[in-house]
Order: sequence, then C-alpha cells, then structure tokens
Amino acid sequence: MVPSYVVVTTPGRNDPCPCGSGRKYKHCCLEARGDVEREWRSVREAEGHVVPQLLEFAIDRLGKAGMGMAWKYFCAGTVPLEHAAEDPDFEQLFLIWFLFDWQKSGTSFTRSTRKWPARPIAATFLDERGLILPPLDERVARAVLAAPLSFSVVEAVAPGRSIDLRDILTGARQTVLERSASQSVEAGSILFAKVLTVDSVSIMSGSGHWLIPPVFHNRLIDLRQSWATGATSLDGQQVRARHAELVAFYRSIVDELENPTLPRLQNTDGDPLAPTKLEFELRCSQAEAVERLAPLAYGHGLDDLLADPEAGSAGGVEYVVPWLVPGNRMHTDWENTSLGTIRVASTRLEAEVNSERRARRLRKEVERRLRGQVLFLRQETTSVEALLRERDGAESLAARKEHDDLQKHPEVRARLQEMEERHWKAWLDQPVPALGGLSPRAAAATPIGRERLEALLNDFEYRNRQRDRDQRADIGRLRRALGLD
Repeated sequence: MVPSYVVVTTPGRNDPCPCGSGRKYKHCCLEARGDVEREWRSVREAEGHVVPQLLEFAIDRLGKAGMGMAWKYFCAGTVPLEHAAEDPDFEQLFLIWFLFDWQKSGTSFTRSTRKWPARPIAATFLDERGLILPPLDERVARAVLAAPLSFSVVEAVAPGRSIDLRDILTGARQTVLERSASQSVEAGSILFAKVLTVDSVSIMSGSGHWLIPPVFHNRLIDLRQSWATGATSLDGQQVRARHAELVAFYRSIVDELENPTLPRLQNTDGDPLAPTKLEFELRCSQAEAVERLAPLAYGHGLDDLLADPEAGSAGGVEYVVPWLVPGNRMHTDWENTSLGTIRVASTRLEAEVNSERRARRLRKEVERRLRGQVLFLRQETTSVEALLRERDGAESLAARKEHDDLQKHPEVRARLQEMEERHWKAWLDQPVPALGGLSPRAAAATPIGRERLEALLNDFEYRNRQRDRDQRADIGRLRRALGLD
C-alpha cells in the first residue's frame, strides 16, 4: 500500500549517517544532498534563463498573432490574450506548451491545426542559437523540448522535498525534487506537467495550476487505452504527438472542477430523485385499510402494523404501513428495500415516495387494494433544487443532531457497522462501471484491472479524507481482500 505521505527526519550533522555507512552524516549523505540541491538550483536557474529568451524569440518570429492563436486554442476562446495573465495556467503551463510543444498535430485530432507551425518554436530557437547558449541552459532547453506533457499520479510524497510520480500514459516512474508542491499534494492526486531529468536531478516544468483529484484517473486510463491500440502504455513520442488533445482534456477537467454539475440524484431503482406525496380520501375504517395494504409491508404482519399507532397531525391516530419489497437489485446484500411510506388517518390516506415512477406504481396499488374505498385527491412533487435547499437549511441541522444522537447508541453503531461490512463484502463481486463492468475481484486478476482498482481505491481514500471517521471505508481491508497490499 502506497503511504499517503512520507515524513522525512533529518539527522544532526554529527549523527551517524542513516545510510548505514558508519560515517558521520556531515561527511556522507549530507554532502551528497548538498550536491543534489546545488544541481537542482542550477537546473531551475537555467530554465529561468532560457524561457524569457525563447518567449522574446517567439514574439519576434510569430508575433502576438501567433501567441494569440495558441492562446485561443488553449482557453477555447473564452479569454482574450490581453487578459491571459489572469489565468493561473498562463505562466505555469501555457507558456511552456506554447514554446516547447505548439505545432501541427501529428494525430487525427478533429480540431484544425493547419495554421500552426510545423515545429515547436523551441526547436527552431535551438537550431539557430543553441550553440551560443551556456551548456547547461542548452541541455535544459533540449530536455524540456523532449519531455512529453502528460498526466502523472502521485505515488508518494516527502513533504518539502520530493514527489514520486508515475506517468499514467507512459508508465514511467520518476522522483522529482519539488519544495512547494510537495507541501500540498497527496498520494493518489494527479498532476499535468512535463517531467524531465538533467544529470541526477528530475524536475517538473510546465505544470498545471490545478491539482486533479483521483476520480479522473480511470478516465485517463480510458483515454490512454483508446490511443494505445492493444498496448498498456504509450511511448514519449506518441504522447508528444497528442499534446493538443491532452491540453484540451486538461482544460475540460479544469472546467469541471470550476463548474461542478449537480450530482444526478437517483433512488435504488435508478429513477431520478423526485420526492412525491400522494393524498387520498379514505372511505373505510382505518383497520380495514391497514388490513388490505398490509401485503405491501414485506416482513410485517397485520398485528405488528396495528400495534403501534402514531399521533396524527390533525388529532386522532395514524397507522404507518411501510412499503417494503424483498432484496435490492442495486445492493444485493440488502435484505429489503423501502419504496415509500403510507400513513392511514381516520379520513385520509397519505403516501410518500421518492420518484414519480414509484408514485404511479403506488397509486395503482392503493386504488386496486382499496377498490371503491379511496378517492385520489392530489399529487405533489418537490424539485431536487428545493430538496437541496431544505437539506442545507435548519431542518438539516435538526436531522444532523438526530443522526449524531443515534450514533451514540452502541446497538445503532453495531447495526450500521454490520450493514457497512455486508455492503463492502458484496461490492467485491459486483460489476463496477469504473472497472469496465468487471467486479473488483475479477479486475484484480489482470494488470490493467489492478491499475484501475488502484485508481478507484485512491479515489475512495481521497473521499475518506472528506468524511467523518465513522463514515470512512476501510481501504486497507479492501486491499487485503483483493490481494493488493
């Protein structure tokens, strides 16, 4: 299991070196670390020298019209060039892509690139001026030019020091020295950047501003597989040829992160969620109505339903008939499924369900079972937007308090834990869309399936960090059950 972080402790200068050499730290790895730090600084400084020269060269050769053409594609025409600097990806990502990658696409990409240059401007610059650059500046420029702009998953982090990355498209693994980003990224997150190595130092160049959550990992695998024609990975040149498509894909992710769509709320039948209330006039006794409706309450006898009436809102008593059916087609571990609730008052019968399809079905059931004894009065459906507003209002606070109070009861916690364990045990053998319709157990039997599983479990861990402790999935247990630890 990849740790979510690695804590780096630095020994004292006169302490034994942790490498086991027997020498003092200051005479062993500290010296080596100092050499790496100096190399890292030199590479970053060389990058800082080259990019401004390249940008001046590009403006001279292509004019602002050339940059404007590239920027228009990059931002899909949403931001004029004069306001481009306001985009957080302009300096960090766009300029590097514009200078080192922007050229006619070598793929069957649908967007026209015929007016783009035949070669990246950096290639032309190096042909003409490479020999007069300081040697390290030239090597860094050539390394940035050769490195593909790609998506990499964070496998481990040494905060303030380095990040272990695996390229999702090529499969290449590299450890990059990165001080600032390593303070905020977590294992499972995805970065869009060039990763290049000069001597013994690997760095990221042209990195996207946005930290991409793990939920997008399987989409990237899908993208790779659509290009790989039977292989499980692409080589660097294949990825470089797809630079325009990758930029477009990254910007679509950014748009989704900035403008998240409302989740499609649905019940366990797959129906859109639409809380619906049905109201009938009752023309028989409560006891007779409950008797006729009792078969709808799977697992409950008539005596049970009549034994515990509730106080009615308009006085008198109400009998509650839960609409239950055995099993659940979405969750095979469930003993039954609640489809709605029926309340039988002295002269009224009200029913609540959470979809319009269930409302139509229940109306037919009630009218069939109480033939001639009920008169349908009205149906009222609440919009999802109104439901969300209600959830965020005072009533949600009351519901949260009720939930917290229930959680204090050991028997409630035990029951919830039992249901959770049954759910995850059944999940191991259920088809999962993110796994291409395979069950987790079946996916674990193939390399590509295991890669998809790791991506899915990384997403579960990411979501766990946003949930209360008692609502978190036991990812370690799932990994052990699937043989992934």
